[in-house]
Amino acid sequence: MMRCGLRIVCLFVAMLAAATPGVAASWCGASAEDNWRELGTVFSGGAPSVAGRPTVFIWGAPWCPYCAELFRTFQAKPYRLNVKFVPGDSRNDQHARQITDIVTDGGINALVRTYVQKSAPTPNFSEAERKFINDVQTATGGALQIRFQIPGGKWGSPTAFLFENGQIRALPGMLNFAEAEKHASGPEPWSADISRRFLKSGIPPVRKVSGAPASGSKEVRLRVLPHNRALTAFCLPKNSMELPAPLLDGLIEVDGQQWMVLKGFFEPRTDLRLYALASEFRGWSLR
Repeated sequence: MMRCGLRIVCLFVAMLAAATPGVAASWCGASAEDNWRELGTVFSGGAPSVAGRPTVFIWGAPWCPYCAELFRTFQAKPYRLNVKFVPGDSRNDQHARQITDIVTDGGINALVRTYVQKSAPTPNFSEAERKFINDVQTATGGALQIRFQIPGGKWGSPTAFLFENGQIRALPGMLNFAEAEKHASGPEPWSADISRRFLKSGIPPVRKVSGAPASGSKEVRLRVLPHNRALTAFCLPKNSMELPAPLLDGLIEVDGQQWMVLKGFFEPRTDLRLYALASEFRGWSLR
């Protein structure tokens, strides 16, 4: 289970929990529709989407027997749904290879290899690239849990996400595809190509910064990848206190935009990176 890391981060999470009850809540002032569109950018695997069909996202681990059953159930009947499996929760090297396989393949074949054949191929990626994918998926899982776990409710694998009656629903356990087909709706999610570009380009080298950055006159989204539509993990309040030095890893530039690179938001993986637009912080400078 992912938890908030340093004390200041736990404070931010507590503020969010008090201000945003339940999964229908706004996140950094965005609409439920835009929050839903963000989910489309996460690394996932599945058949190509069919226009006009609602989408369901399923967070699932390679080792999860219920996830395998969900995959086989969906494959056995042509439900009018776009179903995307979001892999995570690696427990050993085989799981890490399966997650990498699903993410890099992006289609049905890797899901068959993982959930039906129980195989663990090694895609033609370097160890650093495999680590990058698994780190992003670990941060994605932590972000989904923080954003959508209902207080007092269970969290685990599988958890399905669908858009219904103007809000995002998180449904732990075995999803009833027939019921989801009746009730799921929502706008078309943004393209996963937004995130998949980083599988080829990677993340630029980090440059060091000086000072103690703090958010300015508006809330700041901390995202799992440096893109304006990538999944948001945290929403920092506006005019917040200065970020402590252990959280700040440095600065990168992507497509002409500067991004703060932050760590320490998840335990025990305090090395996981999140990204926020540098222009939304004050009190810093490049070294």
